[in-house]
Amino acid sequence: METEIMLAAGPSFRLPDLTGVAKGITATTLPTLRQKAVYFDTADLCLARNRVTLRHRKETDGDDSQEGWTLKLPGVAGGVALAREEFSWPGARDALPPEAVLGEGHDTRRPSRAGCHGGDGAASRPTDRRRRPRGGRGR
Repeated sequence: METEIMLAAGPSFRLPDLTGVAKGITATTLPTLRQKAVYFDTADLCLARNRVTLRHRKETDGDDSQEGWTLKLPGVAGGVALAREEFSWPGARDALPPEAVLGEGHDTRRPSRAGCHGGDGAASRPTDRRRRPRGGRGR
């Protein structure tokens, strides 16, 4: 289960010095990660209507590259948080994993539960973005 909370900082926000906040932890700027995502739906937008997200994402960090599929199913919202069930599989954009459509053993929690049975998938416009993740590293 993924729990997501969207936060935003104003343009004047500056990350404070985190030195000494916790023993053995240092703050560091991570290298820029380039992400290219393509979101898929049926021609009649069945997935979107049922709050199901299916995407293929390719991430590039310098010379290293990874790609795979993510399926997010609707969950229960708790306050400001959005909780969704998330499944991921490695693979190229031209190789949609069958589990993403039917689920292993035809799991009824997959898109077929919402009446989205196959059909011609349509890709939305790709998003191509760069981001510089921030994180702490233990020693």
